[in-house]
Amino acid sequence: MLAPREFKIVWADDDELFRTAVHAMLRQAGVEVYSCANGVEAVKLCETIKPDVALFDLDMPYLDGFEAARRLRSNPALLGMRLVAITGRASLDFRMRAVDSSFDQFLCKPVALRHLLRALHMTGPTAPARQVGGQNRVR
Repeated sequence: MLAPREFKIVWADDDELFRTAVHAMLRQAGVEVYSCANGVEAVKLCETIKPDVALFDLDMPYLDGFEAARRLRSNPALLGMRLVAITGRASLDFRMRAVDSSFDQFLCKPVALRHLLRALHMTGPTAPARQVGGQNRVR
């Protein structure tokens, strides 16, 4: 497992309270994290920072997580970047759309910090959009 400081994360969620809480928890866990509020900002941040992992809410304004993922996957400079979906919508439709958008992991809100860190630390190609953890609370 990689040490948290060995990689950078872009974290995008339009829910300011949740975004701030997760950002603070990741920073406290030693993760280098950059946060934003929508998919447009997330794509720009990823293209600039070139993170190892992008953690996206799926239902965001201006550009949702699905389309943001498709745009990033088409950028050759970001081929090694892993994508993790996080959403409060755990429906089969959202899971299948995450698979179609090439997400590597799928997390359901609320998520326990240990499940979030496990998803961020998984290395190499992973099974498409598999769920890590369950309906656990952020701790």
